Amino acid sequence: VPVVLAAIVVRAVTRQPNEDWIRWGGTVGNYPPAVFWAWQLAYPLHCSLQELMGRGIIQGALQRFMTSGHPLTPIVMTSALFGVYHLYVSMAFAAITFAVSMALGLLYRRHTTLLGVCVLHYVLGLASVAIGLN
Repeated sequence: VPVVLAAIVVRAVTRQPNEDWIRWGGTVGNYPPAVFWAWQLAYPLHCSLQELMGRGIIQGALQRFMTSGHPLTPIVMTSALFGVYHLYVSMAFAAITFAVSMALGLLYRRHTTLLGVCVLHYVLGLASVAIGLN
């Protein structure tokens, strides 16, 4: 909720007068309607696959193998990968992705389930595209 509220504040500050609140950033806003809706249907699967690979495989394996280190190390390493993967958008977006990924990593570590992490990834990702952050 705080991240979504922060995104709304960013949108409120950067929004031009008379500009729509939802502007579908990046290339998504330029998709033909059929492609746009195909993206909408595929995005939950995309988020789930990213979380399965990032949290379920990478972070989970690091947590199992790095038992003598600091418990946050696997989360930081996995979050750094997520940040790097999003550098193609911008440095700022990669930093935001890193911070959100840290929160999702802590959530996964605490609950050891991907369901909530996948849902949050989807909601936050959709919100960031809808308000034009990426």
